[in-house]
Amino acid sequence: MAAADAGIFVDASSIVQLCAGAGCDDLKTLQNIYQGANVPAEPAMGTALSALSARIAELKIKRLRMLQGDNLCDLDANGNLGSVTIAANPDGSAVRNPDGSYVFTPVTSGGCNLIDWTLPWSLNNGLSVHAAVGSFMPPSFIGRTPASPYDGAENWSPATLALYKTYADRLVRFIVTRAFDNGAPSVIFEVSNELDIADSSPQTFDQNHPANNKLAPLGPWERWLWWIDPSSFDVHGWPGMPGSYPYSTDKRRVEHAISPIQKIYADVIKTVRDELAASGTYPGKTIEIAGPAFSSAGFNWYPLHGQQTLEEDFLDQMLSPTALTGKFNAPLDRFSFHYYGDFQNGFGWDPGAGPKTTLKFVTDTVKAKLTALGKPNTPLFLTEWGPAAIGANINYTHTGAAWAAAFLTEAVADGITAGSYLILSDAVGNAADGDLGMQSMMHKLTDASGGVHYYPKPVANVFKMFNMMTGTRNAVTVSPTGSASNLGAFVTSDANSASVLVYNYNSSVFNNNASSTVETPEIFTINIGNLWGPQGYTGPVTVKRYLIDANTSNLSAFLKPDGTHPSPELQLVDPQTTGHVSDNQLAISSASPLGLGVVLYRIERQSP
Repeated sequence: MAAADAGIFVDASSIVQLCAGAGCDDLKTLQNIYQGANVPAEPAMGTALSALSARIAELKIKRLRMLQGDNLCDLDANGNLGSVTIAANPDGSAVRNPDGSYVFTPVTSGGCNLIDWTLPWSLNNGLSVHAAVGSFMPPSFIGRTPASPYDGAENWSPATLALYKTYADRLVRFIVTRAFDNGAPSVIFEVSNELDIADSSPQTFDQNHPANNKLAPLGPWERWLWWIDPSSFDVHGWPGMPGSYPYSTDKRRVEHAISPIQKIYADVIKTVRDELAASGTYPGKTIEIAGPAFSSAGFNWYPLHGQQTLEEDFLDQMLSPTALTGKFNAPLDRFSFHYYGDFQNGFGWDPGAGPKTTLKFVTDTVKAKLTALGKPNTPLFLTEWGPAAIGANINYTHTGAAWAAAFLTEAVADGITAGSYLILSDAVGNAADGDLGMQSMMHKLTDASGGVHYYPKPVANVFKMFNMMTGTRNAVTVSPTGSASNLGAFVTSDANSASVLVYNYNSSVFNNNASSTVETPEIFTINIGNLWGPQGYTGPVTVKRYLIDANTSNLSAFLKPDGTHPSPELQLVDPQTTGHVSDNQLAISSASPLGLGVVLYRIERQSP
């Protein structure tokens, strides 16, 4: 039984603009939040590349974010960019030193491993480039002071620091030149990724005896926070806070590890950008730097204890016009951050943290800091987002679709201007099949004959719905006629059409690991007023209905072993019908109750 009838009332003459910035467009802003994605974790080539490229075009993806694409980049003896590999034993295993650190091959000049597939993969699909650089220390810099694979860069000599700046310059120029020469309109850089939580665990961690602590060695896929000198930095929590690893409770690492690297790359990017502008090279193309690409995990602790978050400390160090300890004065074109989970109640795992880990609290905190620093117009860039952690069923069910529709509506209202969904495809390496529970747009499956297929997850079908919408955003109100409604709506219209997207999402049923949750289906009516101008249009319209629910446009239903296998593609669920507009008014009744899921009504004015 439907729980509560609701009326959805639309004023097509009222234009809504909640997005940030003068002249912005809510629909285009919302689309920009999902029209970026992290590059697939597989070197898809041949028929697999063609199959995935078709999906990219279908979803109208604009840019791909490359993580750890520079891990094996280095400088050769002449100061030119090159690449290394991890030395391999005859059985294919990695060669390691006695202390466990990797052994690397000599530097090969001529670019770095970005050229192998990540950067060409993006460019061959006509996409803009979004590169996260500087996660790991290049192998030739390991052990410079003194000769130890565990030592950081805080005590580098001026000559070594200058050489690293040369490396950063060569890397940035390589990416920019390769991207622009191959038609990319823009390049966005971030410095590393989630340095607030991503550092590897120590080889030895003794909270009671910190002197016994031993960090992992430096190098690709080893220790991330490589700037910190472990001889002068205790591996333990910030005084008075929990002593758990990683460093997520220790604010010192922002100044001692994150900000110095951000400063190096920000200065290099500004230099390159200024040079290209002065020379007139690549007119109309843009280079930007974002940061800090934190996970938002610090909101679980610092606001509860009346302290600034790591994000706020980072902004002070980058942008503060006054003298501060740790002041770096580095350009920042976009503030980037990540968000997963329950955006309405918060994802807090500490008691009481929930209200301070909602999406709105995070964005309000950042916007207030940017305003205080005189940079209120700095765009918010959500460079990773998704329903839940890897392995959660919500990532491939209709529950995730409902979450995504509600999340995107909230994100626009909270001032987010662009984004990158976690990942395009869930395949890792050369795996035949993908990891179903990954926060990805596509699920990779290989059939018995070796054919590769990329099936859309329900969240991707939500993106297709938003791609169908045209025009400007209109005012809409959901009015329950019984108990409170879980429905929300996003509406647009233009001179000849209207689109009404309705979602049923209640954060109280949010469950990361539930393949299905308690659903509260609702029936509703849509009432659209002031359609198509003051002339008083009366006449026929075509109404198309697209649906994502437990059984429709749902990868989870497609994969059930019951033999039915309903298509996971976005479905036009019934034959297009004819409605009638009378004096600019149109009423539509829901064909059936909507449980957890999303429905799109596409209304098109018929020619006389």
